[in-house]
Amino acid sequence: MSGIYDVTLAPGASERIPVVGVRAKVLSAPRGQVNVRVDGGDSYNLMEGQGVKKIDGRPFSVLTVRNISALAQTILVFVGDDSFEDTRVTGTVRVIDQGAEKALAGLQFFGSNTVSPAGGQGGAILMTANGGGGRNVAIKRMTAASTIAGSVLMLLGTSAGSLGYPAGAGSNKYAGQPDSTSFRQAGKLLAAASPSGAEITGVASYGVRIFVPANTPIEIPITTPIVLSGTLILAMSAEVLGRDLSITTDVEELT
Repeated sequence: MSGIYDVTLAPGASERIPVVGVRAKVLSAPRGQVNVRVDGGDSYNLMEGQGVKKIDGRPFSVLTVRNISALAQTILVFVGDDSFEDTRVTGTVRVIDQGAEKALAGLQFFGSNTVSPAGGQGGAILMTANGGGGRNVAIKRMTAASTIAGSVLMLLGTSAGSLGYPAGAGSNKYAGQPDSTSFRQAGKLLAAASPSGAEITGVASYGVRIFVPANTPIEIPITTPIVLSGTLILAMSAEVLGRDLSITTDVEELT
């Protein structure tokens, strides 16, 4: 038995479809990813054109579809059994830009902050996934700038110390949509050139020090994302008293 089912769901809403089948495919999800759960077992985050099949061939009896996009959308799902075969070659090919799909799903954000310490103070930009949304965050790109030439140092701490967690939420790349529920970034003033263990708990070098010329933004060499989870704190330190520092980040929330 095969059929096509459509459900209209608000962000985060789900609907149970009582239907027997061994395979399901998302035919249409114009606003981004959907989550499909087979019976009460495994669930899968799928984009338009993707699907799942029971490997053991045993049919499921309930399909639960959840809208994990930031916007309401009408979702079209095909459900079928092993008697169905689709060998169609359609006349329209859609090239999926996964970055755009993720932005439409409300998972892409950016942060930009500047710290300007006085002569006797240090400065750092702090980043964390501890905003309360419960999601890990992947920092994909990072750019540093200062009006004073010198190096900047990347540091990692196990949790916030006396500086506290940064409060600035990442801005959504889907213009007009809510800020990040997890990613936070903000500038903090330090008592010395770099943060102490009291200011950031368990702080230690994270292995990156890069020279930043005056008034010339430099991209930090991150070839693969840095993933932050839980209470971890990532800090970029200006390393010199009285030196300003600006950090711009490109971030993805991981579902």
